Amino acid sequence: MYVIRAACVEKARQTLQPPTDVTLEEYMPDRFVCSGGTSGKQDVTTCQGDSGGCLFLQKRKYYFQVGVVSWGTIDVCKTPIIGHRRYSSDRPPADARDFHIDIFKIMPWLKTHLGREIQFLPDDD
Repeated sequence: MYVIRAACVEKARQTLQPPTDVTLEEYMPDRFVCSGGTSGKQDVTTCQGDSGGCLFLQKRKYYFQVGVVSWGTIDVCKTPIIGHRRYSSDRPPADARDFHIDIFKIMPWLKTHLGREIQFLPDDD
């Protein structure tokens, strides 16, 4: 699911259009991961309005939330038919990417600000 970070950063850079005062590091911070097209494989992508949704990974019979949807490079739900193929969230173009906040990178912040409000699994320290 996770693609090589350098490819993600490059895809984000391509969508960051001037004029802007946002840096690439602010647009695609270290706490972001991305999913989407990879060589020989395509992941399901999100549509506009999916921001805040969950990103899950499946390991055996279990699903784990690993991220929160932030933004994507292509809204496949609004992409027109190209040639004889209509794109959708489960059939995206090969270069579509989605960017997610990595839950594990923000866990310390969540525990600091929400620790009394919700239960977290114990750390393996």
